[in-house]
Amino acid sequence: MTEPTDDFVNDIVVGRQGIFTLAGEIVGYELLFRQPPEHRIEELSGDEMTAQVVYRATAIGLDHLVSGRTIFCNADRGLIEGTVPLTLPPEQTVVEVRETVELDDDVIEGCRRLAQEGYQIAADNFVWRPGAERLLEVASIVKIDVMAVDAEDLADLAARCKEFDVTLLAQKVENAGDVPALSEMGFDLFQGYALERPQLITGATIDASDLARLRLSADMLSQELDLEEIEEAVKRDPGLALQVMQLASVGRMGETRRKINSLREALVLAGSRRVQNWVALLLARPATGKTAHDRFTSTLIRARACELLATEIDRSLAPLGFAAGMLSAVDVLFGISPGQVRAALALSEELTAAAWGTETPVGRVVRDVTDFQLGKQNPPRLTRKSDDTMHDVFSSAFAWAVASSAALAEVDPAIRQR
Repeated sequence: MTEPTDDFVNDIVVGRQGIFTLAGEIVGYELLFRQPPEHRIEELSGDEMTAQVVYRATAIGLDHLVSGRTIFCNADRGLIEGTVPLTLPPEQTVVEVRETVELDDDVIEGCRRLAQEGYQIAADNFVWRPGAERLLEVASIVKIDVMAVDAEDLADLAARCKEFDVTLLAQKVENAGDVPALSEMGFDLFQGYALERPQLITGATIDASDLARLRLSADMLSQELDLEEIEEAVKRDPGLALQVMQLASVGRMGETRRKINSLREALVLAGSRRVQNWVALLLARPATGKTAHDRFTSTLIRARACELLATEIDRSLAPLGFAAGMLSAVDVLFGISPGQVRAALALSEELTAAAWGTETPVGRVVRDVTDFQLGKQNPPRLTRKSDDTMHDVFSSAFAWAVASSAALAEVDPAIRQR
């Protein structure tokens, strides 16, 4: 299996085609593998194309791509058997078993497993073949290419399928006038050029160097390192080591600036988990430009505000608060969607829930901090913290971020020139 590469991230394109009811309502979209001509790649397997489609759809953002409707996604043997990861939401996704997949025991068992996980199963380009009955016992949708079957055989095939508990979908409908007759045969859903031609949907891009830094940052955030491991990682980059020492010298609000004599002293004074989060943030920082610096400062403010507000709830949540606050601001830092971040990075469930969910204490902290920073009027305060508390948190976070940016400017010529 070929993993998605940075080249794919730099040009995110997914095709989609609508699936309609008899009344003309779009109930879902089939996702299609598409590449711009200049990036055409030959000889990709079905599994590789599906992996790319799933990866890009998640990166673009499913809300943007399908607006809450059902997702229809082609599946080859690897995805069905579980060797190719399927990261689309089960309650929203129909897995289409391609006509080229042999319906043996492993495939049928894979279909049953996917159905138990909540996915709907569809038989794609369906014709009667060995194992068809076993597939129809698991499937909830049958897609029939109405251009490939003559009218008399089509009616017989539809009737035979209807003996099972399935919805019939007519694909490759090229004449809108055929829809009433297809409906009489038992078809409930329709797809084809007569209804909608495939569309190309594109998303914002992540520069390859940005993605590399984000991945390093995510690795730093997602695992608990001891003091020696952090020191060893930081020592490999003298500039980064000096930046960490400068950040450690800032201290807390109300403290005078501390003199740091060594990297080890900086790590001890600041605390290994906190420095680990700092290093992650420094790794993710865009390299150049005043706009990038302003975004970095904004990210610092949010991360620190989340750390402080999490401390108000439980001091042990402070490191997770900083990490989740930082990740939640990556869309500000790089101008990309949270979906792209989640697709590109291997993040723990705890960190993902904290950065973009509201079901955990830190998730609620991040939501309140984000709403406050964006100036949303009277949003529900999930942490139930008062306006005075939020103002205090942001005042401290702002002062710390400004001091931290100034400290970094002392060792970063690119910042001094801005």
